[in-house]
Amino acid sequence: MIHQLRASDPRFKTLTFGPGLNILLAERHEQATDTDTRNGVGKSSFVLLLHFLLGGNAGKNSLFTSEALAGWRFALDFDLGAARTTVERSGEKSSNFIVASAALDASGQLDLGAGSEVIKQNDWLALLRRTWFGLDGDAGPSVRSLLSYFLRRVDDGGFHDPFKHTYQQTPSDYQPAVSFLLDLDWRLAERWEEV
Repeated sequence: MIHQLRASDPRFKTLTFGPGLNILLAERHEQATDTDTRNGVGKSSFVLLLHFLLGGNAGKNSLFTSEALAGWRFALDFDLGAARTTVERSGEKSSNFIVASAALDASGQLDLGAGSEVIKQNDWLALLRRTWFGLDGDAGPSVRSLLSYFLRRVDDGGFHDPFKHTYQQTPSDYQPAVSFLLDLDWRLAERWEEV
């Protein structure tokens, strides 16, 4: 479960989530006309932030490495396995993920334990892959490909085809991933690609 998404800059509107279904939508004001849209309120930015915090690449063209946002630190509180976890990342040091796991103590209070640890992108992705999807080693679909089915981006064609999360996705990527997500033998799809 996602608990909270926040940033170091006070202008950022912190998002807090509760148990069950949470819906992110824009408010429509009484003064709005039929031509006013609900664009520009941050729904797509929310998805981009989740990708950024869950190990997405942050190259020179990334929104988060831009001059305007590079100094901002973004943080996500969520459940990673049985542990409540916080991950923090900035565009300035985009290869570093600051991760702190926590657990609820006997009285229901959050116990941060030993504090936080800085880990690199590959280690963060391996942890997510192992914890969320039960995949160890290099075999099988990548965690970024699997996560992209849950965090579809409109600009990449994420809603164009149910089997693809991007226009450019090849069968060698989407067939094992979709097979894995449907609890089918993804190894068959990988072996088919070898043939």
